Amino acid sequence: MARGDDNPSTPRIETIEPAAFKPPGTLTGFAWPQLPWIKFAVFASLCGALGLLVFIFSARSVQLLITPAVELRVAGSFVPHFRQRWMLLPGPHLVEAAAPGFHPLREKITISHAPQQTFTLKLRPLPGHLQVVVKPAVKAEVLIDDQRVGAAPGLVENVAAGARQIVVRAPRYLDFTATIEVTGKGQTQEVVARLQPAWAEFSLASKPEGARVLSDQDALGVTPLNSELLQGVRQITVVKQGYKPWLRRIEVVAGQAVAIPDVRLIKDDGYFSVTSAPAGAAVTVDGKFKGETPVKFAVTPDVAHDIAAMKTGYAPGTVRIAAKSGAVQAVPLQLVAELAVIDLVTTPADAELVLNGTPHGRATQRLELPTHEHEIIVRKAGYATYRTLVTPRKGVAKRLQIRLKTAAEMAKQETARNAAVPQNLPAAALPLPAASLATSQASSAAQRNADLVSRVFAPPALSGKLPAVKFAADGMVRSILGQELKLIRGGEFRAGTGGPTVRLARPFYLGLREVSNGDYRHFISNHLSQGVSGQNLDAEHLPVVNITWAAAATYCNWLSRRESLPTFYQIKFGRVLGVHPDAAGYRLPTEAEWAFAASVAPDNSVLEFPWSGAFPPRGRAGNFADHAARELVGKVITGYDDGFAATAPVGSFAPNLRGFYDLAGNVSEWIHDFYAAPSDHTATDPLGPTAGATHVTRGSSWAHGEPTTLRLNYRAPGAAPRNDLGFRLARYAQ
Repeated sequence: MARGDDNPSTPRIETIEPAAFKPPGTLTGFAWPQLPWIKFAVFASLCGALGLLVFIFSARSVQLLITPAVELRVAGSFVPHFRQRWMLLPGPHLVEAAAPGFHPLREKITISHAPQQTFTLKLRPLPGHLQVVVKPAVKAEVLIDDQRVGAAPGLVENVAAGARQIVVRAPRYLDFTATIEVTGKGQTQEVVARLQPAWAEFSLASKPEGARVLSDQDALGVTPLNSELLQGVRQITVVKQGYKPWLRRIEVVAGQAVAIPDVRLIKDDGYFSVTSAPAGAAVTVDGKFKGETPVKFAVTPDVAHDIAAMKTGYAPGTVRIAAKSGAVQAVPLQLVAELAVIDLVTTPADAELVLNGTPHGRATQRLELPTHEHEIIVRKAGYATYRTLVTPRKGVAKRLQIRLKTAAEMAKQETARNAAVPQNLPAAALPLPAASLATSQASSAAQRNADLVSRVFAPPALSGKLPAVKFAADGMVRSILGQELKLIRGGEFRAGTGGPTVRLARPFYLGLREVSNGDYRHFISNHLSQGVSGQNLDAEHLPVVNITWAAAATYCNWLSRRESLPTFYQIKFGRVLGVHPDAAGYRLPTEAEWAFAASVAPDNSVLEFPWSGAFPPRGRAGNFADHAARELVGKVITGYDDGFAATAPVGSFAPNLRGFYDLAGNVSEWIHDFYAAPSDHTATDPLGPTAGATHVTRGSSWAHGEPTTLRLNYRAPGAAPRNDLGFRLARYAQ
């Protein structure tokens, strides 16, 4: 509209101007409050400055050193730093770093309140790889720090960085050993292993040639031989059919040639296997005693030898014969009995005769008997049984008149005899009663055929034949071979903890030492105790081993006969059939006797070990499994050295408190008793079970090194010979 004039009646004209456009919205119509923004800004600045001051005064200067030098990052919103210096508040902080060829680092550090602190950090390099080259090019195994890691030649991966000991091992070569600084970081390094031979050149020639050569049972070839031997101690054996083996132990040093140019093989022995009927004849070859039949022994081959077999009551059997090298020549000899006449006249006439344990009809009769000792028993119900021993003589007729007495007559005679014996005599001087047939194993066959009078008295004819009982002044007796036996007058002890009481009422002698090879070869001249892993067990003064229980018992009987003592064992045709329990001849000790001598001290205390104190032994307590035996047995006594790898000469160590040698150690010992569970019954002079499959062995040996086997109560069953098992002698004193 146009502006008008000032006339009121005139219409007024106004100018319309455009307004600024404001879109509609949330702030439409909003007016900012009028606040003291400047004051807020000043306050915030003051708070920031105060916080910075607090941080500056609270934070600690921390130096972070890292190898290798890489960039570090410390987790947090405000962790100022300049180069290696960081301003960090006290407390835990996480430090992170990474570098090519290294494991990433994430390590937590704890900042203390100390004003200056330094932390040294190290990145771990990644594993490296080893390229192992073997010269000469043979297959080998690789060990790093004693752990097998792979084969060579080849690449061994992922070997931890750092100093590592590497071993390259190949058969027939010495180990290559070196210390390698493994760089790691995924890098590959080359290792050259130069192997040196572990053998030496070996040559051997023999006469005759064509013999096989073995090294520790490994065949090397035949002579003349050129071969190689690995270093170490080697057992060289040269064998050829018809010749004795040749053996030698040599020490092989790598690179040092070994030559043996002069092995002379000796022809194999020939062997005689001599038997006789009856058995038990003494055999000589060219006048030298070889044992009792049946017996086998070696002789010089292809040479005629004079063999003779002799037995009491029989004419000698002789033959001249040769044995071939390496062959066994059987020599059966039939001995012809030398007969003599004995006329028996008995009262009553219808009494029964038992001859050598076998019923033989009416007692009054003429007998033709071989000229050796015979047992004659005359018996009849209602009469006292008569027993005697008689030895017929060739060309001499004997007449025996025997009158059986009634039981009443014998009882009266016994009463009178007992009344005549002074009461203060020692036990050894008392009259010796005859064996009760009810317990004698010698006449068991006769006992099964008839009832006997329960009480048997020794007739005068028999009493005169019994050896007088005498104790040596020093309490010792000596065998015809000089073996010493010491008297034990008896004693009482408890078998085991809380076990029954065992009483030894009958005095007995026990060998001071074990039977030696020299002692035994008076009986079997060619016995070989053999050896073990190169250790010789055959020397004269070493204990005899590798014999059976029956062989030990037979030796006892043989020694008894040499001294005209009644034999303890009943042996026929090489078999032990029973015993004469009252016989004073040599025998093996009973288990009760051995246990008493070994474990009961003179003050009646019971010992646990053969030395004083607990396991292990101190000093040289005996010949046990010691340091020297470590190559022969599985378990030895650590730190113990007795000076002997295997057996020692008998009596080499101090005796026990009762004066006996080697009851523990050296060799275990055969015992008379059959093996069974320990009895829980009180016993007097026990002989053990009457039958069994095995016999008791007592005492430890050179092969024992554990507390269980070294205890004096250790017992075990024995069924076969062993290289650590021998025996000692015993015999009753009355």
